[in-house]
Amino acid sequence: MDYNLSLITTTSDKLSTLTITDGQLITLSDKAGFFYDMNNARFSVSGVQLVASLPASGQEDVLYIYNSELYIWDGTEFVQKSGAGGGGVTSFNTRTGDVTLSSTDVTAALGYTPPQQDTTYSTGVGLASSGTTFKAKLKSETLSSLTAADKGATASREYAVGVDANGNLSVNVPWSDTTYNFSGSAFVSGTNGVGDHDANSIVTNGTYYYTSNGPTTAIGASTADGGLYTQAYSSSWVGQIAQDYRNGDLFVRSKNNGTWQSWHRPIASSVNGYTVAKSVPSNAVFTDTTVASSITRTTYTGNLPGANVDAALTNINSVNTFSVATSAWSATTDYGYAFKATISTTIYRANSAPIWTMIGASTVTTKTEQAQCSLVQQAYFTASNVTLYATAKPSVALRLYVKGY
Repeated sequence: MDYNLSLITTTSDKLSTLTITDGQLITLSDKAGFFYDMNNARFSVSGVQLVASLPASGQEDVLYIYNSELYIWDGTEFVQKSGAGGGGVTSFNTRTGDVTLSSTDVTAALGYTPPQQDTTYSTGVGLASSGTTFKAKLKSETLSSLTAADKGATASREYAVGVDANGNLSVNVPWSDTTYNFSGSAFVSGTNGVGDHDANSIVTNGTYYYTSNGPTTAIGASTADGGLYTQAYSSSWVGQIAQDYRNGDLFVRSKNNGTWQSWHRPIASSVNGYTVAKSVPSNAVFTDTTVASSITRTTYTGNLPGANVDAALTNINSVNTFSVATSAWSATTDYGYAFKATISTTIYRANSAPIWTMIGASTVTTKTEQAQCSLVQQAYFTASNVTLYATAKPSVALRLYVKGY
């Protein structure tokens, strides 16, 4: 291989200003020992070597001239610099001569495959696009004034995002309508799984299922659970009505200024057409508790002898009062509590109904005694005894007032 080497001295700092003869191989150096290639790239070498082929390795400070091209050793491989010929790439990736770069050369040098330029876009399910902008497809993009709740950790409350019939993202949340049309104070609609079940703790308006502190079997309840209606003025003033699921009987009580009163059953089941509770004797007489204030005696003649009328009036005006101590009441199996006392035969006759009422032990019946008197619902008279029946055990001493027959 022949080279046309020429030593040219010039003051120009551009190789492109020199007159170059076709076929000449020209290198340019300055006084500091730096060489320039055809692109005016400046690099430092200590010498120039003309070689018939590139050696396996070289020196980093030597300029190698091979096949009319300039090379330097970068410590790992020979790197071609712009040569005099100004031709194409003649060495790349272990290949020499005229080298044509392939797509594999590019991807290997980059380390990845560059994307193809494509201006055609398509969106998947639940997505929308506008030009090169992609976004979720929503039924409404108007910002809500509400703030989403934080993600929770409660089981069975995670619902997957799906797509509705119009392609909008949506979440199908199963739910039950728990909105009730009650005005005023809050109202609880309780069941066996909702609301409180301790009757003593229930002091807000609502319907409930109670399991404790309700009416007991001692006053006629068949079990310790049932339905409960509560109406509250406040937590200190409350009214409650309990119903036995099994026999339908009702029981009532109140909370008086913060103190729960005793449960009592206003009536066994009912009267006036309904079956009376089996604990009430079949010959029991229901009487009006109103006491006649006065009776005027009149003597009749003829078919109604006056002596008979006088005797009747004497019996009618006979009055007995019996003390009823709290300890005298006894619990019964079927009907609350009972009190039994001996009566005067002058105020009782067969097929008659003495007038009776309950009064307090005090000279004037107090408010507390009045409330306890209301627990006594029935009085059963025989020739020598009277038996009282109460829905609950009175908590104070009372008196039974009986007049005539």
